[in-house]
Amino acid sequence: MNTKNNTRAKNTRARIRDAAIDLLQNHSLQQLTVQAICEKSGINRSSFYVHYQDVYDMMEKMNKEHEAEVSNVFLQSGVSTDSFRSPSNLVILIEYISLNRTFYKAYLNGFGYSVIEYGMSELYASLFKPMLQNLGVKDEMARQYHFTFFKCGLLAVIRQWLENGCAESPKTLADIIWKSVPPFPDPSNQA
Repeated sequence: MNTKNNTRAKNTRARIRDAAIDLLQNHSLQQLTVQAICEKSGINRSSFYVHYQDVYDMMEKMNKEHEAEVSNVFLQSGVSTDSFRSPSNLVILIEYISLNRTFYKAYLNGFGYSVIEYGMSELYASLFKPMLQNLGVKDEMARQYHFTFFKCGLLAVIRQWLENGCAESPKTLADIIWKSVPPFPDPSNQA
């Protein structure tokens, strides 16, 4: 039986994802078809549909996998809510995006910001909200505004960087982003 987590199913999903990423290097997400993915990966359409409803479902599931990987990368790097506010930690994220640039370029262009912003709620709850609280931003509405400003700006810069072929190094881009972020309140100056 071909269950979701057995080796054969994992290998099939990997072949599908690899074929899709390869095709996305020369085609937009809108041009990507299940037929082309199946031909490229050497699987039949019914095998594709065992794992995904359509191309967009496949991309959304790939995004969830990337979100989990990014979280693991941050956990392995030892980032805490106190130390996340540094350009070196932003480099970690940008390096990951650079390694997976074909996926992210297609995903940002195919889905736009709304789906990605929705997925960032986990990032807000687990990382930004505690960080902003530690920095003395006590009002929830103010924390939401800070985060909205950050995520919209970050996504716009990442999208432009991907469109420009990732010309700047992750460190250079992190420095550019970091210099654009307004300073948060210093909690040591508050009563």
